[in-house]
Amino acid sequence: MRRVPAAILAVACLVAVGHMTAQEPSRTDQTFRTGVDVIRLDVTVLDKNRHPVRGLTANDFVIKENGRVQRIVAITEVDAATADPSPSAWMRHASRDVASNDLGDQLGEGQAVAIVLDDFTIPDDSVEMAVSTREISRFIVNSLGPSDIAAIVYPFKSGRTQDFTQDRTKLLAAIDKFDPEQPEWLQLQPRYSGPIEGDIQRYNTAIGRHRCMQMQPVIPTLRAVTSRLATVPNRRKALYFVSVGMPFVFRPGQAQCQTMLYDELRKSFETAQRNNVNIHGIDPAGAAGYQRYLQQTRVHNVRVIPGRDLIAARDAASRRQDFLELLGEQTGGRPVVESDDLEKSVAEIFEEYGSYYLIGYETTNGDPDGKFRRIDVDVPGRDLDVHAKSGRWAPNKDSAVENTGPKQIRCLFDCWHQPPPPSDFQLVGLAPTQPLRVRAALYPVARAAEGASNAVEIAAVVTVRMPAVIRPAEDILTIVRTFYDASGRASAPVQSQLTRHLEPELGDETRYEVYSHFSLPPGRHQVRFNATSRVADDSGSVIVDIDVPDLSRGGAALSAIVLGNAPTASRSDPLAALLPIVPTTARDFAPGDQVRALVKLFPGDAEPTVPVEMDVRIVDAQDQVVVEMPPSSVPLEAFSVDRSAEYALDLPLSKLKAGLHLLSITATFDRNRIVRKDLVFRVR
Repeated sequence: MRRVPAAILAVACLVAVGHMTAQEPSRTDQTFRTGVDVIRLDVTVLDKNRHPVRGLTANDFVIKENGRVQRIVAITEVDAATADPSPSAWMRHASRDVASNDLGDQLGEGQAVAIVLDDFTIPDDSVEMAVSTREISRFIVNSLGPSDIAAIVYPFKSGRTQDFTQDRTKLLAAIDKFDPEQPEWLQLQPRYSGPIEGDIQRYNTAIGRHRCMQMQPVIPTLRAVTSRLATVPNRRKALYFVSVGMPFVFRPGQAQCQTMLYDELRKSFETAQRNNVNIHGIDPAGAAGYQRYLQQTRVHNVRVIPGRDLIAARDAASRRQDFLELLGEQTGGRPVVESDDLEKSVAEIFEEYGSYYLIGYETTNGDPDGKFRRIDVDVPGRDLDVHAKSGRWAPNKDSAVENTGPKQIRCLFDCWHQPPPPSDFQLVGLAPTQPLRVRAALYPVARAAEGASNAVEIAAVVTVRMPAVIRPAEDILTIVRTFYDASGRASAPVQSQLTRHLEPELGDETRYEVYSHFSLPPGRHQVRFNATSRVADDSGSVIVDIDVPDLSRGGAALSAIVLGNAPTASRSDPLAALLPIVPTTARDFAPGDQVRALVKLFPGDAEPTVPVEMDVRIVDAQDQVVVEMPPSSVPLEAFSVDRSAEYALDLPLSKLKAGLHLLSITATFDRNRIVRKDLVFRVR
């Protein structure tokens, strides 16, 4: 029975601006709450026909940590098809109002998928394999759920890569670029010296890697993509490797390149095993397709040894298929080889991995020794295939936060689990992983009191998330804020620091929000926040796009919808004079959370002569109106001296089913001035 990993607990991040304080709605980020000694597992159970087994309870599972049976304290069954239904039109096009440097924040109930198209190994003179590669890749994209994000990655022509996105059009356009070629500057290396001669090794001298990695860029690409997926906490991650495979034997050798590639691939496996990344190798050649290709006349003299066509072709194809099967065996993925119905096989993968269990157990070994604990999950007495996390890292007694493995900068020996350097992400066209997870939202809320006459005051809310602190700690946050105008010109950076006292609390992360405000002229801007946390010993950046309206003239306008809490005591935070609620960047709420929504109304040149009518409705993922607020209005006397007014309402979260929803607020100033704002949120 193969054992594969599940979701690593969230390793999050934090950020601050100016003099800042933080509050947020009560939260239960996961299906069930966990304490610092409760470990969560993501477990898939398949029957002998590889169909998901549903309806299991805590009594059906046995969990062992380093051979000792553990007590299960919570279990939830998850079905992706139910949790993430087919999208309505608004779900495809409604933009998110919170920027984040964390892929997990973009997912909702979805999964992260990377499709690696092997433009280095798939023969450049086989039209059949090129067409098959594009077709099966399109099928994968079209099989994604509405909340899934995906990337298309090219190991060789990295400029064709499409980084992670929910935009299906961009993904399909990247797939259409697949066209294996052998440019003139592609150099041939000495032929493979093993039993099968003629297995051409190629490398691009322009790639900034060690020569061994240039000769075989697929393996470092797999590591970079696996490491990028591993940054997504508590969600399913899958890597589809569309390739005929490589004639690579997974063992160290006397040659430098063999050992280096072995080490690189082992690091990929270690990362996948610890972070629930399933790698599925898919052979686009179909049943015996690569064998047939090797025996074709046009490749006969290059690919195989004369007189040994059949034997050599079988051996070469077998070696490559072994590589695809190795990927699945090491990571819990499913290899698709010798199949002439690739779409059926991929559909089965989506079914198998679309249903799973979230299980929490209370560890009997809570010692913060920083060591790795082996985890075994079984359903005794039944012939079932159980896939679960292979282990976890215990906290380190010398660290203030939970340990997710030693940092790369401190890792000198046995560093299989460490991510590749940031340059490796850039070489395959992906954004580098950012250690500190940051998200931010900006709201134009008032005319600026000082400066340019048409400047607008901007309220900034920035959230930092880090691994749960396990003892009280004083954190020092350093924030660098930079503005960029529509032409890309940058302002002088503004730096600030904040000291924050952190206390241990229930949950698997420490998170708080910080506030500031500043003014910007009307127009389109980007604001970059870079944060460094001393406790987390990490940094992270996020870029927020904002359209600043001209509130001194022009038509009527609404601010973006702000979500937050009604204050329970007097406030001293920087936004106290600008917003009557304490805002949050959270967009994922429990039914019992108390969340208030607020917009600010700006009438523009023409002052309202009648009360402004407000229409509020909430629609679900199927585009059905589930809540329609009674008619209401904003009276004329509500408009202040600066000719603005506020409208607030409490979200009826307890009346909403789990899933994505769209909050829509429309203000009718008069017959010719109607303004609408939308916001996407999720109920757990």
